[in-house]
Order: sequence, then C-alpha cells, then structure tokens
Amino acid sequence: DKELYKGILNWKGEIHELWTHADSYAESERIFITKLSEKIGMSRWYVSSHFDGRGNNLSISREIKEVKQ
Repeated sequence: DKELYKGILNWKGEIHELWTHADSYAESERIFITKLSEKIGMSRWYVSSHFDGRGNNLSISREIKEVKQ
C-alpha cells in the first residue's frame, strides 16, 4: 500500500505544497519534481538540478494514517 507524502518545494522563492502517494521517500521526491516541472512549465531535468541537496529548498514528510478503532 502506498503512503501519503507531503512535499514543500521552494522554487526560487515561490513555495509549492504538493501531495502524492508513493512507495518510498525517494519515489515521492521524483514525483514531486515531476509535478513541479509540469506546473511551472520547465523541463524535469532543469527542475531536478535546483533540488540537488545543496540548498534547504525541499522538505518531504510522510503523513501518518489515523487508525480508527
């Protein structure tokens, strides 16, 4: 079952909050970069080079499901 992830991406001062379901943190990061590239009309390669780990511009968290009893 895929987990729900929330991504906060800082694209040159513009904050984008995105959501996705993914199997892992790494997969969610790839999905977020693809979604952002489509949203801003830039190539995936160009956008991914901005999120290379050198800046504090990407935050991803796995959302915890509530268990109903």
